[in-house]
Amino acid sequence: MDIDTPLDGRWSLRRTGGLVPPLGLLHKRIAGDRGATHLGPALRLPFSVRIAAGRPELVYAGPLKIVRDRLSPAGDDVWDGEMLVAGRRVGRFRMSRRR
Repeated sequence: MDIDTPLDGRWSLRRTGGLVPPLGLLHKRIAGDRGATHLGPALRLPFSVRIAAGRPELVYAGPLKIVRDRLSPAGDDVWDGEMLVAGRRVGRFRMSRRR
């Protein structure tokens, strides 16, 4: 599936609420309809990018397939995200493009 979104690139993360842990050590890399959340060079959690209800969602793979990050634009190169587990919001975060 080819997704035309402005999400390609590397993104810094910041927790803004809920049960999401501090995200300072994590970042996301996105290319087209695929990406991953990274914790340094050691941990990589892959996801696919999909459109649901007109908004991008990052849908994790494997044992994390019940986790989704739903995104909403929040300005130039900034997205607000909601982390959903089994369809329930458990936290919020802000995603900013790394320069």
